[in-house]
Amino acid sequence: MSVCYNCFTEQQEKTCTKCGYTNGSSAVKYPLALPEGIRLNSRYLVGRVLGQGGFGITYLALDGETGTKAAVKEYFPETLSMRSPGTSLVTLMSGDKLENFSYGKEKFTEEARTLASLSTVRGITQILDYFEENNTSYFVMEYIEGVSFKQYIANKGGRVSPEDALRVLKPVLNALTAVHRLGLIHRDVTPDNIYITKNGEVKLLDFGSAQYSLGEKSQTLDTVLKPGYAPKEQYLRKSRQGPFTDVYSLGACFYASITGKLPPESLERIDADSIRSISASGIRIAPHIDNAIMKALEVNAADRFQQMEDFKAALAGEFSQTAAELSRESAAVDTAAMAAAIEKAAAATFRDVSPQKTTVRSVPRLAAEPRIAAARKKSSPAKVSASPQATAKRKKSHSAKAARKSAVKKKKSRAPLVALFLLAILAVLAAAVYTFWDKIPVIITIEPPISTASAAITATPIPTAEATPDTAEITPKPPETAPPEYFT
Repeated sequence: MSVCYNCFTEQQEKTCTKCGYTNGSSAVKYPLALPEGIRLNSRYLVGRVLGQGGFGITYLALDGETGTKAAVKEYFPETLSMRSPGTSLVTLMSGDKLENFSYGKEKFTEEARTLASLSTVRGITQILDYFEENNTSYFVMEYIEGVSFKQYIANKGGRVSPEDALRVLKPVLNALTAVHRLGLIHRDVTPDNIYITKNGEVKLLDFGSAQYSLGEKSQTLDTVLKPGYAPKEQYLRKSRQGPFTDVYSLGACFYASITGKLPPESLERIDADSIRSISASGIRIAPHIDNAIMKALEVNAADRFQQMEDFKAALAGEFSQTAAELSRESAAVDTAAMAAAIEKAAAATFRDVSPQKTTVRSVPRLAAEPRIAAARKKSSPAKVSASPQATAKRKKSHSAKAARKSAVKKKKSRAPLVALFLLAILAVLAAAVYTFWDKIPVIITIEPPISTASAAITATPIPTAEATPDTAEITPKPPETAPPEYFT
């Protein structure tokens, strides 16, 4: 009595009468895979191969403890390791290949831990177990019975309606949103990694395939990149990747499923972009959905949606500008307003005479300058298209700021001249006082009646040609008339 390594029911024939699978057929297609019928971790009975990628092989297995099916993923980078057909032990190479294998195995285990931490996220495959054996690593996932989105599209004649694509891919979008919030990126969002279960649930599989691009230690990335779905930055070893990387791949899933054609490879679109919009292909689609998908497929990462939330909003028709762009514009306006307020305070500082006031008013400006510089740097990323209103506000703010700066400069330039002018006047007045001080007459007015003798008393006698009895006397002035004042 034998076991069918697809449905795991007992059979007497080599070909299962229940499901039609022929034992051993996986070995023909996947000669480096584990042989059917062996046990891993003394628990999991290995069945047929579900698929093989550049860094691993996934098997159908039967959990000997629970009696349920599971999917077991094995770390097996075919360019860094070997296995003799019919054996289970992985043969390791030497030198750089051994170092790369060890590094990749570590990342593989990280993928298992990552997926285990996402157990509460809907739409993500659950991790049940992970362990090391046969010189390599394994992790065990829930087995999803259903069809891949790739097969689903093929069953529909090669393409689906926009509504159908949205129904399938919206749960994937929600799952990726949750994953990105945890600081993780999938990097391999393709129709063959999206599964539709028998009860209609949509699941995203195979986290980490592109995660094994080992940076400086990696081999060529051809084995993990899928043309049409991989954005430009995944081809460049040191290029920055982020949520926008998955945005491109998901946009490609929409485009390929609706049009039945893959987008041109991203590198080929750099010099001459020949991609046509979905509506230009003769397919009826809502304009906002078409525009959202085409924006997700922008070659330059900065021109795409930066977050999945923005892509989701655009597909729902609730998007005019990304939340990131709006926040950047707001930050730019706030920065301009802050700068204007500080310039106003600075102008007021120059009007103050007291050095104490100047010092006190200058402190907030000095403390605020690093924050303003950081805000200005943050609010001006490459290739951000601001709205006309925001642009007008910035121009107006810059003009006002320039005018204030000009006024302050004029006041500062005039101040030394005014000071010199006042000093010159004071010097002239001081010299005049010093020169003519002894020659300034002082008139003493004496109330009448007055005698000739007493009236002749003066501080400085007034010279006459010849004194006569008539002119020798000083005739007193009427008391109503105020005495004259002399100013130097």
